[in-house]
Amino acid sequence: MNVKAIMEALAERLATIDGLRAYGFPVESVSPPAAIVSWPSTYTFDATYGRGHDDLELFVVVVVGRPRDNKATLDRLSGYLDGAGASSVKAVLEAKPYPEPVELLRVRGVEIDIITMAGAEYVTAVFDVQIDGRGTA
Repeated sequence: MNVKAIMEALAERLATIDGLRAYGFPVESVSPPAAIVSWPSTYTFDATYGRGHDDLELFVVVVVGRPRDNKATLDRLSGYLDGAGASSVKAVLEAKPYPEPVELLRVRGVEIDIITMAGAEYVTAVFDVQIDGRGTA
């Protein structure tokens, strides 16, 4: 699988969520709400015989908003965490058809945290994404 193409394809899907800026690569600072497709955490070659199948795991970091903006941040976060719907990160990423050569894309879970970026605190939702696809010869 071409990691760059997969990361860009995920960002394109995330950009379809109303009002969400999406980046297919890590960036140093953003204006929330924004989704950042992070570097892969693991890439397993040859998960099945030969070059038949590879596994890729990465994280999508959604920078939701400032903790002090309680209602607006909670409203956004709630939509991103939904299991279905137009604002659901899970539903948008898992929608078929998958980008080539992906055969399975699964959002396994999400972790909520407050991080500091460029000196400011932000509520984030970090989605764990598992991708299985055909290996390239």
